[in-house]
Amino acid sequence: MNTKEVTILFWDNQVNFKLRDTQIGLGIRDGISLKYKNVYQFNSASEFDKILDELGDDDLFLILVHVDRGNEDIGAKEFKLIIEEGRSVPEEKRKLISKGAGTGVYDYDGISSGIQIGRIIPYKKNQLFSNGETNKKNDTNNYPQFDYAILTALYENEYEAIETLFDFDKQVYKTGTTIYKPGKLKHTDIKVITCFATKTGMVEASIIATEMIHLFCPKYIFMPGVCGGADDTKFGSVIVAEKVFIFQKGKVSDLKEETADGDKMVKIYYNNKELDKAKVTDLSGKKINLIIEKFEPEPEAIDIDIELATLIKPELKNIETKINEPYAEHEKITVQLEPMACSMMVINKEDYFDENILTIDRKTKAVEMESYGIARASKLANGGKTKSLIFKSVMDKTKLKDDNYKKKAAYTSAQFLKHLLESNILV
Repeated sequence: MNTKEVTILFWDNQVNFKLRDTQIGLGIRDGISLKYKNVYQFNSASEFDKILDELGDDDLFLILVHVDRGNEDIGAKEFKLIIEEGRSVPEEKRKLISKGAGTGVYDYDGISSGIQIGRIIPYKKNQLFSNGETNKKNDTNNYPQFDYAILTALYENEYEAIETLFDFDKQVYKTGTTIYKPGKLKHTDIKVITCFATKTGMVEASIIATEMIHLFCPKYIFMPGVCGGADDTKFGSVIVAEKVFIFQKGKVSDLKEETADGDKMVKIYYNNKELDKAKVTDLSGKKINLIIEKFEPEPEAIDIDIELATLIKPELKNIETKINEPYAEHEKITVQLEPMACSMMVINKEDYFDENILTIDRKTKAVEMESYGIARASKLANGGKTKSLIFKSVMDKTKLKDDNYKKKAAYTSAQFLKHLLESNILV
């Protein structure tokens, strides 16, 4: 949103308001607002009423409050704020003097960028004076609520596969960093909000998932896509995460061995001679970084929501049958509810799955790079009300990687999403 569309109502006294730092922070030069549509200063209910009378019903505005530490925190007290670590935060749905305004209160630092990226949403008069409990669907923004939010790790293959399932609206929702596309599952009235990340990994996924949960308050957030599979999985098979866990978290220390003189660093020998790690190369003479260390894993896991698991388990075989309809017998895939590992790096290494993942949980059938971030976001954002479900299809076995099965895996994962929604078991 353009900040020039927004009017600022700033609670402060005249002396503080005219200070150079305050004027710069509000983008005012020579009495003219360069950053916002208008900036009004007030410090009484009557002045506030007068400013509101001048605003139109559709004018967008924000109320800023100067805590005023130099005057016994009068700003905080007037607006019923509590002060934590030098910042003012709402105590609850505070009342603006005598007006009962259920609005947010902001410091002016960073508010401009917050408006531009959609983190801070201005409001109108009808929102300012609404009575009763705030509607969580639209109390802080103008975004609609969707029961289902869908996020893929990348556009290529993964989002492309789900695009074919929906009739998308012309309107999209832009936050400045992400574009969200609403639509309906074809031949149904099932509404969804969708997007894709531009980078893989837990951090990107958790940030976008948190934003989706905050903006659209979904009941469920889904992540379809592709993954690496255990040796006993079939290409294209769908692994629904019974739990997700990170396995690369832990403690790294030097590898030592007990000797008569106490613990000493482990040494490596080749042909009965001590090996100089700094001089190890491949056949072409290129230096190889040889690391010798002790790693003590501290895995963390998040289980699927019990109610959600209870709903989908009876449907898995039925969905598996529907996905397999276009395939010959030798091409048929399975749909399994199994543990899924979440990695911080792409794995392309012989025996890595067995040695580093199955040792944490021997039932694990898949590894990918986003699931834990999605699950963690759903646990923390929106008071934990949004439930996450990750289901990805096997495209490789984490070694000798190629993309031969990537499209099939993306397709079967998208088909699982389609049949899951059509089953209506999650409503």
